[in-house]
Amino acid sequence: MGAPELAAIALVGIGAGVINTLVGGGTSMVLPLLILLGVDPQVANGTNRLCVAFQAAAAAHTLHGKTGVTRRVTLWPVLAVVAGSVPGAMLATVLDPALFRDLLGWILLIGVALFFVRRRRPPARGETDPEAIPSAEESGPEPSPGLLPPVGLAVTFLFGVYGGFVGAGIGVLILLYLPPLLGISMVRMVHVKTWMVFTLSAAAGVWYLAAGLVQLEVAAPLLPSYILGGVVGAKLALKGGERWIRRAVALVAAVLAVAVLAGWGR
Repeated sequence: MGAPELAAIALVGIGAGVINTLVGGGTSMVLPLLILLGVDPQVANGTNRLCVAFQAAAAAHTLHGKTGVTRRVTLWPVLAVVAGSVPGAMLATVLDPALFRDLLGWILLIGVALFFVRRRRPPARGETDPEAIPSAEESGPEPSPGLLPPVGLAVTFLFGVYGGFVGAGIGVLILLYLPPLLGISMVRMVHVKTWMVFTLSAAAGVWYLAAGLVQLEVAAPLLPSYILGGVVGAKLALKGGERWIRRAVALVAAVLAVAVLAGWGR
């Protein structure tokens, strides 16, 4: 690859890192570019998945101590997605990704519908708007839920399978479905999501690396640009607030759903 191709990967990687952190779906920008540049699809998928782990780790570090999220909040979602990520990575070598893309499209559309019909409780007298998220210093840690309900654990495990398999849109799925199950705000869910994406991507990425499906020439420009995008995205999440993130999630989810059902990536 020449300098123009490497520069294109770096530029797209920054934008994808920001989108991955805030909403999810940045992989849908990176994978088509890598394939267009002649990278084998499985190698592109494996390289991207490993780099996403570093991007999510950078975002999680940037958000640490600023959202009030406790370790207990992240424990069960993280364990569930990690348990699913390695089987998902193994499936990537034997199953048709188009099947999973179609499934992703319908799941996203259903999630968007639920997202809009879900009615939030208006704030009681003396309460602040639950969508106007204060800083961690103002609010302190949110109440930490215990175990996810069985349905929540099953859904999170399946998200881990999909995340290990391809991962495009995994962040959107998490933000669409898990906030009500965890009982936390969208901004804090972004923080939990970064830990979930980091752990599932790291587990799957190690498997891809061991299987020889990571190309260092591609990772060299992609990894630092992803990290930069992750840091920028985390800072924007802290400034953007609940309403902005909710709208972005709904918009990206709808666009991604239509794209994958229309044949993106085939």
